[in-house]
Amino acid sequence: MLEGYKDRFYVLIMAMGDSILVFTSFLLANLLYGFLDYGILLPSNTFVLSISFASIGLFFFFDCYSFVKRKRIKSILINSVLALSLLNVSQLFVNSLGFILFTFMIQVVLISLFRFGLWYRSQWNMGQKKVWVISDDPDETNTIIDKVLNHTNGWFELSGFVLSKDFKKLYAYKSDLDVILICASVKDHHKKEIIDYFSSAKKEILFIPDLTDLLVATSEPQQVHDMMVYSIQPSTLSRGDHTLKRLFDIVISSCLLVVSSPIMLLLYVIIPLTSKGPALFLQERIGLNGKSYFVYKFRSMEENAEEETGPILARDNDPRVTTLGKWIRATRLDELPQLFNVLQGEMSIVGPRPERDYFIQQFKDKIPQYKQRFSVKPGITGLAQVLGNYTTSVEDKLRYDLMYIRQYSLVLDVKILLQTLRVILQRDQAKGVRISSFAPPKELTVPSLKINKQRKV
Repeated sequence: MLEGYKDRFYVLIMAMGDSILVFTSFLLANLLYGFLDYGILLPSNTFVLSISFASIGLFFFFDCYSFVKRKRIKSILINSVLALSLLNVSQLFVNSLGFILFTFMIQVVLISLFRFGLWYRSQWNMGQKKVWVISDDPDETNTIIDKVLNHTNGWFELSGFVLSKDFKKLYAYKSDLDVILICASVKDHHKKEIIDYFSSAKKEILFIPDLTDLLVATSEPQQVHDMMVYSIQPSTLSRGDHTLKRLFDIVISSCLLVVSSPIMLLLYVIIPLTSKGPALFLQERIGLNGKSYFVYKFRSMEENAEEETGPILARDNDPRVTTLGKWIRATRLDELPQLFNVLQGEMSIVGPRPERDYFIQQFKDKIPQYKQRFSVKPGITGLAQVLGNYTTSVEDKLRYDLMYIRQYSLVLDVKILLQTLRVILQRDQAKGVRISSFAPPKELTVPSLKINKQRKV
């Protein structure tokens, strides 16, 4: 309960700081214009106050009020700059372009310094935590170590990893232990014992949730007589949510088609000129309730790329991708024709990404809960695309997809749609699946308890 108040107080401080800094930017821009002898006067106080308060809403939709701890500073700053860009576009009919640019530059400096200060303070308080990974699967261990070592600089220092049956041996290394990361391969009875043990030892515990954990995390606490229970609702949208989502899809896809039509026309002409084959191609995908449909895409690979190999997932530095294809994949322009799929009712703007039946059968054999993704329409963008990337594992993407379905709201759709702009700008999120997995340092061999203080992130 107290943590909830802390969260809201943190957001309140950030919102107040943003509105004050946006207001201050107008004052500084006016002073600078006066110093340069342009003679531009500050807009009316009502206008300035309105813009200052409007900035809070834009920062909210760009997810600028979620906690900065353990986040990438690059993503935080890009989201802030995108929010400020839209904020200043609204002034084009009120102020001169020069004044708007001055104001925007001042806002970027002030807000960036504010965000960086909050991020640095959080890293100072929570950074350089010594992490031990507990896992019972060597392949999973390699993957998790890769993620820990490649996370944002300054947050984690990998100390080592151990099998779940040996977790009590970590007591000997308590001076090199701040955080325990429990992997999905650890069985429930071991997981409970580990959590109880390190909770008593006052250590932070991170664990990768299985699908049951996600159901509990999104459940609603209720009371039956004097007994507390959790209500887990079906993973689907209500009839009202479906209607609202459909209206959102029609409006947004229509607007995006109008805005992007010059780009689509240009690509339709250029793609056949730069590589053999048509500009567009159709591919069968599985949608709502497991029904198949054909998705439209701009061709980014050589024609008949899978004729010899059969269906395979796109890889990092995939030789089948054309020179132009690398660029349109990185900027997600190859997905633009799917706006027609949205208008036809086969897809949504936001939702789990559609997949081919060939891969779905493999995923369902490994992860039976994968079929829950088909309770909503597939989307052009989604929570997994905003928070993950092409190299994110199927299991991790499924966690994001199920979290989206269970926490759906129109506000969430708008936030995901706006944050897709950041994904387009961060081209590293558009890379394909890596062929080889990460090889851990030699000092960290299961079930080794050796300390590795050299590798820091």
